[in-house]
Amino acid sequence: MSRGNTEFVPEAQEVVEEFSRRLLELEASQRSGVEEPEALNAAFRAIHSLKGLAALFAAGPIATVSHSLENALDALRLGRVPLNAATLDVLFEAVETFATLLTAYEHETEPPSVERLLARIEALVGLVRTERTATELPGIDESVLSVLTEYEEHRLRENVRLGRTLFGVHASFDLLAIDVGIEGLKARLKVFGEVITYLPSADASADDRIDLDILLGSNASLAEVSSALDGDGVSVHPLVRETAPSRFAAAAVMETPVFGDPDHERGGEEAEAGGSHDVSLKSISRTVRVDLGRLDQLMNLIGEIGVVQATLNEGVNRLRQRGAAPDLARELGGELRTLTRKVALLQAGVLDVRMVPLGQVFDKLARVIRKLGREAGKEIRLGISGEETELDKLIVEELSDPLMHMIRNCIDHGIESRAERVAAGKPAVGRIELRAFQRGSRVVLEVEDDGRGIDLRQIRESALRRGLQREEDLRDMTPEQIIELVFVPGFTTRMTPGALSGRGVGMDVVKTNISRLSGIIDVNTAVGRGTTFSITLPVTLAIIQALVIETAGQQFCIPLNSVIESVMVASQELQTVDGAEVITLHGKTLPLCHLARLFELPRAAASDGSRIYVIVVGVAQHRVGLVVDDLLGQRDVVIKSIGSALRGVPGIAGATELGGGRTVLLLDVAALVEEAVGREIAGSAAAMSSGVAHGG
Repeated sequence: MSRGNTEFVPEAQEVVEEFSRRLLELEASQRSGVEEPEALNAAFRAIHSLKGLAALFAAGPIATVSHSLENALDALRLGRVPLNAATLDVLFEAVETFATLLTAYEHETEPPSVERLLARIEALVGLVRTERTATELPGIDESVLSVLTEYEEHRLRENVRLGRTLFGVHASFDLLAIDVGIEGLKARLKVFGEVITYLPSADASADDRIDLDILLGSNASLAEVSSALDGDGVSVHPLVRETAPSRFAAAAVMETPVFGDPDHERGGEEAEAGGSHDVSLKSISRTVRVDLGRLDQLMNLIGEIGVVQATLNEGVNRLRQRGAAPDLARELGGELRTLTRKVALLQAGVLDVRMVPLGQVFDKLARVIRKLGREAGKEIRLGISGEETELDKLIVEELSDPLMHMIRNCIDHGIESRAERVAAGKPAVGRIELRAFQRGSRVVLEVEDDGRGIDLRQIRESALRRGLQREEDLRDMTPEQIIELVFVPGFTTRMTPGALSGRGVGMDVVKTNISRLSGIIDVNTAVGRGTTFSITLPVTLAIIQALVIETAGQQFCIPLNSVIESVMVASQELQTVDGAEVITLHGKTLPLCHLARLFELPRAAASDGSRIYVIVVGVAQHRVGLVVDDLLGQRDVVIKSIGSALRGVPGIAGATELGGGRTVLLLDVAALVEEAVGREIAGSAAAMSSGVAHGG
């Protein structure tokens, strides 16, 4: 892979994602009728950065589109192009085009043509309003206007048009703490309105201080702004024409400010000029990009260190048991405890580096919902919460396809047409909610729509029509089992394929991919009200705490974040209900799963068998008791992939090393829980069927 691929593509993708986020903010503001100049400025800056980056790495088509788009965004900032649905369509198309171009650049393939997009952008710029009614600016000194950039003057006029009061804010900062001072003042100013410009003040209070005059547009009164800002070198006054030049007017006659607000650039190319002040070559960024493969290698090394540590620990324990070299054993024990702490910190540090917010996926899905909704002729509002929730980067990447399938189904099958919704007494605009939150040591993602819900009758009819189930079996199924049919390969309720779905692929892929991530998916639906898909996932699959157990002479590891408790029960407490073995624990029935039976392991001669170990594990709201022979303790383990011979075995998530050359299998708790719950549902259905057959 070339240097350009490894350096340009990741950075460019981040810039495009930032641009996309800002477009979503602009679309929301356009719907609400509230201006968001900061979002528009940020979008402009992102494309300005992308243009320079693409030119540096000779990514010609990306640079060309960026340059054209920058002109359009600048016209949009200046109010010359209207911000409406048609404009946003062109901007969102640019996001999709950038993604395609970056893929071609990364794989060094022929990039697609961008002529159609360029034509649309040029047509957009062609809409520039040539005749504009200039808003009067009574009370504004001409010397102020003369120093403002075209964009700043436009924002000043917009503030006046909106009926906001203009204030001059004078601020004095200690030269050594100016960054902290400006950031703090910016945060306070934004509460009251829009900062139009920053200018260096003509009244420098001392050689070791920097004074700025700031132009603020606000709906608040002078008393409100003054009470919040006055003091600590800050004063506020209304900006009106005076007989003598005001402090702000005096500042305006000075040259372009040395200290500008990065949130309000002074025009695209002007921002690049750099001015006459010293330029530092020191990067302001405090981050580096690390390939995920390198983190995997580092994690494997940490795992191997952990194995060596465990082996050394066993050696020290043997020394103590033999009573040999007690001083040496004690000294080694102390060093091992230190090593254990350091390895734990190292593991935590690497895991923290791997964690990324789910907002990365949610932002992409927001674009998908917008696009697919328009293609389906449905207006859909998206609600997002918990986007700051973090997961392992590897899991986040693997979530994209399952979530995409679920969104497609929500739009195609769930959300009704505008006419249907109005007839049903619902809001004409559909709603999809994306939520993420931490639940214990796992993360839950929810995709909810307020559509028509899942009709069990339609599922039965479709399963019968497609030969997926026999009629007599369908009659015996519980509602939970009927809903599970949506995850069967080939299942769809559509008679003919649609543009978005209906070909019998999708939800089976969702379940398969979620299972590969050691996750589980639940469905909650109500006809006429909507459907919620809940996905429960581990935070990471790289390194976990595990409980080491033994059954039938074989050792296994169980992820500790799935273990609720371990109990020892008398064998006579086991009961058989509807053909399934259960126990009563805390007043509730708990289905059991014997690991030795599940994996068909040969059992040694049984002991008295009077008591057994039960490990209670759970995923989401489901609980299962795993019957084992012994508990061997807890360990931090690095998960490694398994060979093709075991990859298809249900209930196995991977393998790990425990020292002494021992490789043990890691149990896939989500798969075991799903299997046990399925048996429980099937048993209940059989009992129900038997009761009906006998007149019960």
